[in-house]
Amino acid sequence: MRKLLSIAAIAVIAVMAFVPAASAATKTAVTFDGAFLTNGASMWSGQVVSPKANCAHKRVVLIFKQRPGADKKIGSAKAERVTGVVGYHWAFEKAGFAVKSSEKYYAKVKATDKCAGARSPVLNAVTY
Repeated sequence: MRKLLSIAAIAVIAVMAFVPAASAATKTAVTFDGAFLTNGASMWSGQVVSPKANCAHKRVVLIFKQRPGADKKIGSAKAERVTGVVGYHWAFEKAGFAVKSSEKYYAKVKATDKCAGARSPVLNAVTY
């Protein structure tokens, strides 16, 4: 019985050692400004926001189309500093792909060792 309690105590300590590391990741947010169709191509854009620049600059943003079952990955872009714009902007364009106003999209960034992951709110596409 003592051996079982010792093993359980070691397991609890091991799990607790990982909890602070997970919560130490810097907060990150990804915004989704829009998904729209223009000139035969579709465009998605937004920003990555974090108090630490290295959690936003060159961060890979994944763009997904929401659908029943597994969502479909549309593409990806890297967040970059843009002159005259606050934060780190990302934009992705896909030629020959037509969004429809009934479709819903979102963007997300995966967690890294030091930066938290994030998912944007879902947005409806806009066609022009």
